[in-house]
Amino acid sequence: ADSAGAAAPTRPPKAEPPEDRVSFWREDPLVNEHHEHWHNVYPFAGRPNASGVPVLGSRQEELFGYMHEQMLARYDAERLAAGLPRVEAFGTYTDPIPQGYDPGSLALWNGSGWQVWGPRPAGTRWSDLTAGRLALRPGAKVADQQAFFDELEKTGSSGTFSKLAPPVAVDARGENLGGAEEAGIGSPDYYGASDPRNFRTYGNHHNDGHIHTAAWNDDDPAMQVGVMWSTATALRDPFFWRWHKEVDQVFAAHRARLEPYDFAADAPKVRIGKEGAFSADIVVLRATGGAVDDDAAARAAFGGETVPGVEPTRELRTEMLRRTVTLQDDAGNPVPREIEFVSHEDFLYAFRVRNLAGAPQELAVRVFLAPETLVDDRDAWIEMDRFAYRLEGEEGIVVRRSEDASVVRKPALKAGDLTDAERSADTPETAWCDCGWPYTMLLPRGTKEGMAFRLFVMFTSGADLSGPARPGKCTSVSYCGLKDAEYPDVRDMGYPFNRRFAKPVSETVAAHDHMAWTTLSIRWAGSHPAPGEVVDTASLREVAAVEGV
Repeated sequence: ADSAGAAAPTRPPKAEPPEDRVSFWREDPLVNEHHEHWHNVYPFAGRPNASGVPVLGSRQEELFGYMHEQMLARYDAERLAAGLPRVEAFGTYTDPIPQGYDPGSLALWNGSGWQVWGPRPAGTRWSDLTAGRLALRPGAKVADQQAFFDELEKTGSSGTFSKLAPPVAVDARGENLGGAEEAGIGSPDYYGASDPRNFRTYGNHHNDGHIHTAAWNDDDPAMQVGVMWSTATALRDPFFWRWHKEVDQVFAAHRARLEPYDFAADAPKVRIGKEGAFSADIVVLRATGGAVDDDAAARAAFGGETVPGVEPTRELRTEMLRRTVTLQDDAGNPVPREIEFVSHEDFLYAFRVRNLAGAPQELAVRVFLAPETLVDDRDAWIEMDRFAYRLEGEEGIVVRRSEDASVVRKPALKAGDLTDAERSADTPETAWCDCGWPYTMLLPRGTKEGMAFRLFVMFTSGADLSGPARPGKCTSVSYCGLKDAEYPDVRDMGYPFNRRFAKPVSETVAAHDHMAWTTLSIRWAGSHPAPGEVVDTASLREVAAVEGV
């Protein structure tokens, strides 16, 4: 919403330089909607089952960590493209926060009125929460919040909630560690509804960090909380990312304790060809228009044939586009506004794989992307796709379209699909459908000169996956799972990059036939606003509940 009203000038959001270089990305309505709807379908208090008892979704707290880790990896790629360093974790909770944020005219419908957000100036510090119910939060005191983090990080490293009686082991996937971090019904520190012992040993670290940031001046009676208060708006604040990098340190401590995978032990009998360090069996095709079937795409990739509608490429292009959305002023009058957003050309993958088993094989295909400078950093890898494939004969060619990507909200909304009507009415079903990464943001923006990335492909056993190769409408299996069903991958989320490697990533890829990679340039070919300019992106009126996290 534009809280300035129809007659008053809109105040666009403003981040302090140099964070304003990536404001266009943080302020994108669809990425904010993804985050909002993820928390809607995975509430930490659980969703009622058929008997009315609150339960968590399948592997929910593992997914909480993984989905936010993936958002951080994607945001880091955007920062590098903009000449910024990767996100730095918060660290010391008494330190000033140099990244200020003013939401401008942004407002959010809370069911009965408009919640107007307050600014958080640069240099503010957390202070003890003293106002009303906030003073009762487990982490209300900054010193307690810091102590809770230290205990959670130690728990991740040791593998034991040692302060509980009796001590509780961290489970193999770190789900109860995620439960403790997000402080929901999955926490070992939860004893039942309204139990005064809840979260007093390990705190409510993630949620209370949001509240400390949003209510940084809660001793002021005229305080307006900041955007970190709500899942619908939190991503807009640059500090959100520093806070979630801090939260991720808890999961990182757990992952560092786990033994490396033995990739040779359970590798399928396949080979992806390699020429030196890279593979000619991994080809990216630019979609140039018109329908192209898989066989024709395969011929274009590996048969040397010119096929109308696709062309092999070592470079994909992104651009900044504009679209009109209809907002509302305080009186409910429609106000058309133009916003700017990033998008990319459509593309396909083609992977050639040789069958060494002498019989058909069911396989899982895993596709990741990382900046070329960070290929040996496991935290930098962005999941692009994950799907099933049946390999028959001595050789197969896998063709996969970008709109089918397992991370993307379905149906994929391309740039031309984005209209005033793209958002559904909020119901439990549509909230689930709206969970998923925006298709227009599937690729990092890259640079005008072309930014080098590494595209990684790995084949694993088809028994890993329980979902269809193309699940179809209303699902983003990688980041959102499946509604009322088990998470459709038996592997740990983020596999194979969720654990340390026995050898550097580069050596590991070179040593195994079932994984390979190639280089890819992403070039930002379109126009872009000046650093910090955001064209009313935050003025989108979202009809959603204001939820104190």
